[in-house]
Amino acid sequence: MKKIVLITVLFSIQFLFSDSIIGKKIKNSRIKMLNGTNAKLFDFNTDGPLIINFWTTWCTVCNNQIEYLNQMNEHFSKVGVSLLGVNINQPDIVNKVKPYAEKKKIGYDISIDPHSKLAKKFYVEGIPHTFFIDNEGTILNEFIGFSDGDQNEILDVLTNYLDKQKIEYNQFEFKDLDKKKNNVEIEADF
Repeated sequence: MKKIVLITVLFSIQFLFSDSIIGKKIKNSRIKMLNGTNAKLFDFNTDGPLIINFWTTWCTVCNNQIEYLNQMNEHFSKVGVSLLGVNINQPDIVNKVKPYAEKKKIGYDISIDPHSKLAKKFYVEGIPHTFFIDNEGTILNEFIGFSDGDQNEILDVLTNYLDKQKIEYNQFEFKDLDKKKNNVEIEADF
């Protein structure tokens, strides 16, 4: 029992005193793009804010979020908002990213980070993990995980930023997603 209490206390102390990434400037890290070219993070926030989303192909929650991010990108790219998806599939399955992106018709830029080098710089521990970064490179907000309704929180942060910067944009509402559930049989042996 003492060990459990000690571990809980140590974890709590680490959590309380860990550095928050909010308010920090991003580094102009070199990234590998899905098309094989190299880019720098600053390439994506020259015209306005940047939304970075860390995800994987096997994450069903990421799958749902991607559809909303696609809608946001299609609407807000016209006013300088950039969206960058950073796939953190392991090296042995990174080859699944391009077919997945094509199937999902992802309309925003995708970087691959199979060794999680960029993800570690952003302290990504769970997926999806989304960051909102202003055009000066400062991280203003982060969203960890995703469930129905979270897309509105991301949208609120974006529109509040655009309003404060006096950037005009057309009103936007998310289109409903097709929420058909596949019947999947799972066999488990305990």
